[in-house]
Amino acid sequence: MAKSRWSLLGFVAALSVGCNADITGQGPGANGTGGGGGGTSGAAGAGTSGSSGTSTGGASGTGATAGTGSVGTTPPPPDTPPAPESAGVLPMLRLTHREYKNTMADLLGTATNPTAGFEADGPGNSGFETPNNVATLSAQMYMEQAALLAESAMTGGRLTVPCTAPANTAAENTCATEFIGTFGLRAFRRPVAAGEATDLLALFTTARGLGFDFRASLTHVVSEMLQSPNFLYHWEIGDAPPTRDAADPTLVNLTPYQIASRLSYFLWESMPDDALLAAAGAGELSTPAGVLAQGQRLLADRTRSKNALFNFHRQWLHIDNLEDLAPGTNLGELLGEELGLFVASVLLEGDGTLGSLLTAPYTFANATTAAEYGASVTGAAFARLELDPSQRLGVLMQVPFLRTNGTAPPVDRGLVVYRQLLCGQVAPPPLVVPDVSPPSPNLTTRERFAEHSTNACAVGCHALFDPWGFAFENFDALGHYRTMEGGKAIDATGLPIANGARGGTTPNAVDIPFNSALELVHALAASDEVRWCTARQWSRYMLGRLESGSDAGSIENAYKAAASPATGYSVRDFLLAAVRTKAFRFRAPSAGEAL
Repeated sequence: MAKSRWSLLGFVAALSVGCNADITGQGPGANGTGGGGGGTSGAAGAGTSGSSGTSTGGASGTGATAGTGSVGTTPPPPDTPPAPESAGVLPMLRLTHREYKNTMADLLGTATNPTAGFEADGPGNSGFETPNNVATLSAQMYMEQAALLAESAMTGGRLTVPCTAPANTAAENTCATEFIGTFGLRAFRRPVAAGEATDLLALFTTARGLGFDFRASLTHVVSEMLQSPNFLYHWEIGDAPPTRDAADPTLVNLTPYQIASRLSYFLWESMPDDALLAAAGAGELSTPAGVLAQGQRLLADRTRSKNALFNFHRQWLHIDNLEDLAPGTNLGELLGEELGLFVASVLLEGDGTLGSLLTAPYTFANATTAAEYGASVTGAAFARLELDPSQRLGVLMQVPFLRTNGTAPPVDRGLVVYRQLLCGQVAPPPLVVPDVSPPSPNLTTRERFAEHSTNACAVGCHALFDPWGFAFENFDALGHYRTMEGGKAIDATGLPIANGARGGTTPNAVDIPFNSALELVHALAASDEVRWCTARQWSRYMLGRLESGSDAGSIENAYKAAASPATGYSVRDFLLAAVRTKAFRFRAPSAGEAL
């Protein structure tokens, strides 16, 4: 049957160049503000989103119009008040492929991975996956998956239809209208607008007129909703006009459903459940306390919150090429399960601190992955595995991190510490960089890379991150522990820093001495610079963009809530404090937006 104006292909040409779209009718940008990350909507029913500041690369999708300056790189002193809270722009972001898969599982009961053939989502300038466009080929795949998943869910009885055999056309329309309202609330993550309901009922009527039976006609409705930008994009506003905050007119209120969706995708990596949608509808998310209550409830659901915690750490620590580790085996999948279980055990069931994440002397393993540690576990089920604390501590000395960052071990691992844990910046490498010397029985890995770092084109950069990478020399490219290489004792010390000590120097010029990875992770766990960087990284993941000066007060408040003397530095406390901030609950007006 012919596609209606709900079909994604009608939006692709504009969206694929960065959301600079003239979106006619319902959908993001309709009837008000479009493209929360930049741009101005036009009159009701037609909006141009992202015309001022929308990125084309799937990065933050924002311009530099909200706030001035940036969040400082130096940790804020504990005894000073934070900057006043405000909020930055809200980028127009598409569901990531992981969010799409998880949402389909919760919405339709889909057990398979519908994104298996999709082009991978790449990181934006925040360092995390923040897609905001749809390529033409991907649009075709979205359409195909929508049709397949809708039919499977309907024929499999996984969709609740409020009637069984309506007696006549009027009864069918009544039932279809109720279905559109209930299913649409979950699919669009907010109530279906009146105009949308009219359009969808017209599609149902058209399908019936073409000879499709009642349930098949509803299946067409579901398929169209699953390829609508209202489903595929984070823009849960409907036809409600945006409003300025009464207490701070420089900010725009997020709708209760935007807050609910932002909360669920942050802490669950999936759609809001019925309880969260009900809380939004009842106005319970209008206060920090109301958002906190729901945030606590979501984190308490270990099965779902484990997804988001895994996803953050996968991207933050560059443990993101698991599928390529051992082609033809499921080792990468198993190591991903190990990472997820470990992170959840610390942040959900343990003390929730960054210190435990970096220094806990255990992991989780089954019969396959335990062998990577030279240990033995029986069966396919994962169980807690105590590690030798004289060899390994924390997530940075577990096989998932070491192996996925083992192509050029000192460089890969050192860059993660310098850029991801210390928020250091490294200039792009020159166009021509000499290759590292090939493996040789006369040279250790450290010697080969130390020799390479003396090249004129590398000396300025490698001094920043090589020291941190050398700390992990007790682990080979596969993450296996070793004390010798090529007949020589392993040297896991840093580079000379001061007074004969060896170690590394942070971006804020703080010398951190260490003679092994064990010493390094303890130093990182105690570093305020690492704690502040971790707060900034979580903020980027939460906001879907780089932090700006407008976010400074919110990040500082959440950081200080996490850094109490009693806890050391609780990531769990940071997350629950962050969702209460203005940066999470409001947005700045887009450039040129009329309110």
